[in-house]
Amino acid sequence: MLLFPDKHKEILNELRYDPGSDLVSLTSYKLADAIINRNKLILLDYFEHKKAFMNIEPLALVGLLLTKAKQILLITQNSGKTAAEIGCSSAQYNYILKNCRGFSSEYLGDLIRSLSSIDLKLKSGLLEMSKSALLDYIICRALS
Repeated sequence: MLLFPDKHKEILNELRYDPGSDLVSLTSYKLADAIINRNKLILLDYFEHKKAFMNIEPLALVGLLLTKAKQILLITQNSGKTAAEIGCSSAQYNYILKNCRGFSSEYLGDLIRSLSSIDLKLKSGLLEMSKSALLDYIICRALS
């Protein structure tokens, strides 16, 4: 039985880290997008193929998620700030403006608070787990 339809195989294969290429940052961005968008397809793939994601640093993932959530919040809530003031490119700004309207400020605020708590715990050494367990923890907390 196929878990995913054929059209999604390409997306899933792109996400997996190939040690012979430099896909770590690409994978980090796609995993961060999947978490923020609650993309169950990609998150299921993560949990099924964890080894392919083990080059992602937990602290870097938390930082990336925080940055993305803050940018989405500022742009979609009509803060009046420019792309430069928010810290993103014009292309990112326009992409977020066009594609990220469905997020409530409550969801984004909760996500930012949860990620900030994880960030503090990671930086203060309060989360002593394996890398795999940390990534699981970050994803589960971000989705709760």
